[in-house]
Amino acid sequence: MAFQFLIFAAAGLLVTWPSLNYPWFGDDLHLVRVFSAAELRSVWTATWDVDGIETAGYRPLTTAFNHARASVLGEQVAAQRLLMIVLCAIYLVLIGLIGRRFRVTPRAMLLAGVMMVCAKYSWYHLVWIADGVHLAQGVLFALAALAILRWNESESAGWWCASLLCFVLSVLVREDSLAVAPVLVGMAVLHSSNQGTSTAQRKGLIAFSVVIVVVAVAALLARSAVLPAASDSPWTAPLDLLAHALSVVTLAGWEPWILVPLFVLIFALLAAAAFRLEPGGARMACLWLCCAGVSTAPAIFTSRVNLLFFPVTFYCLFAADTLSRYAGGEARLFGRWDRPLAVIVAICCIAVPAYESRRQQLSMADGASGRLEASCDIARGGPWAAATPRNRRDAAVAELRRVGLSASACEELVDAFGAIRSDARFPEGVFVPPQAFLSR
Repeated sequence: MAFQFLIFAAAGLLVTWPSLNYPWFGDDLHLVRVFSAAELRSVWTATWDVDGIETAGYRPLTTAFNHARASVLGEQVAAQRLLMIVLCAIYLVLIGLIGRRFRVTPRAMLLAGVMMVCAKYSWYHLVWIADGVHLAQGVLFALAALAILRWNESESAGWWCASLLCFVLSVLVREDSLAVAPVLVGMAVLHSSNQGTSTAQRKGLIAFSVVIVVVAVAALLARSAVLPAASDSPWTAPLDLLAHALSVVTLAGWEPWILVPLFVLIFALLAAAAFRLEPGGARMACLWLCCAGVSTAPAIFTSRVNLLFFPVTFYCLFAADTLSRYAGGEARLFGRWDRPLAVIVAICCIAVPAYESRRQQLSMADGASGRLEASCDIARGGPWAAATPRNRRDAAVAELRRVGLSASACEELVDAFGAIRSDARFPEGVFVPPQAFLSR
């Protein structure tokens, strides 16, 4: 485990090293800070964002997590990101322990973890400080899954209760943890059947499933209670939903467009290889794909690419486990070319996404055009000005001056809603990155 942890942490450092000292960005400005005792109490009975800027929801432990890391690490942005890399490595080690119980080899798990870290959309959880909350959510889910699998092996009530506790905590961090509730139950049932289900286990699994449903209902009721009447999320358009699912497969994103057919072709190759595996391997490939599909459920309401944390995890497990078995000769497609092809695909699934990840990280660089929206709002005295700590407001205004912008000049860049206009003309000091923030 220590070796895997070091490899995952090293991969995270390599992918994000140039970005470690990027300034606070967007939501970071007001979400990751020290909160008052009254604010920390209020999030248990109201929406999680005490400033009322972000999408409403019931996430009290998100605010607590942000408060805790701001209290310990303060304004040290590099330290904040190093913490996120450590959490990511811990999460992947825990996923490896889960995978081991489903016959995922250490070699396959190592490949899956590195693929996950290098996937284009994983950088949000490693560089965008506010988005690091997904890692806390992920660690709690992984602990919940590991605990229920340990209960299957020992039938100790302590593991059963620990699993439910960790899942509840994960939901309190972000309510979209409910998307992996079926994954949690499905893993427990499959592992139990592999072990040989006893009558006591069967009853325990039924009770576990019932409690998970109760937790889900309670979470949805809590969320609806704190949402304003007009804030119900609209359904995602079918084409956007399809694009979101496709983004899981296209690990390197959509820019340039040639990457889409390339990674769809890789998926087709992996699916063909999985189909030819022995029954146990094929069943596991199907399990990981189903987990990836189920965990995309939040896209029904919101289809942002930084919400692919769980789907990409499970897709990388599918890809790495299938490649490992394929390279080992469990499936034959092209005879003596099978092993070299598996190696080429593995390298492609690491190197190309890592390169595209680095290109998109530039959207958060000091002086980048993507930073102007929040900074202009602060300079103009908008909602962000009141919610952002004084030192960060001063830094945002100073950054605007460095790139040749004043509060009055900002007025020409934004629309009526405060967003940067698509036809905005930036001064020469502004850096326009090769890929926009949150683009595919």
